[in-house]
Amino acid sequence: VKRYVRDLEEALIGTLAAVGLEAVRYEGLTGVWMPPGGGHGPRKVASIGVHVSRWVTTHGYALNVDLDPSPFTDWITACGLDDAQFTTIARERREAVSVDNVRPAAIAAIAEVFGLDFEELPTDDGAGLWPQPVHASLAAR
Repeated sequence: VKRYVRDLEEALIGTLAAVGLEAVRYEGLTGVWMPPGGGHGPRKVASIGVHVSRWVTTHGYALNVDLDPSPFTDWITACGLDDAQFTTIARERREAVSVDNVRPAAIAAIAEVFGLDFEELPTDDGAGLWPQPVHASLAAR
């Protein structure tokens, strides 16, 4: 699991590099950070969560693209560090950035780190990647 989390961090660092930001990881902490600079301490730009139970995993990451991070900084202590804050790609670049702008870099970084080839699947019917009969029956209630 540790290797998987470190690989996710590497993919996030690669994503951020592709959009012009030099991010880092810190030994003993999970996630990706912007290093101290410009009068600011370390700022967390991406969080990772992985859960393993009975050979089933649930996992993901949150890359802060363009949102107001103050609620997180006000309510959550990033990795238990009192002086750490949350940040976003947009805040670090000092310009608006959309998820659509970052998505290709994220796809490329994940493919590179994990040695994957992604294939775009059609979504012509607008219902997702494949038929969802359970969803349709629930929606009909």
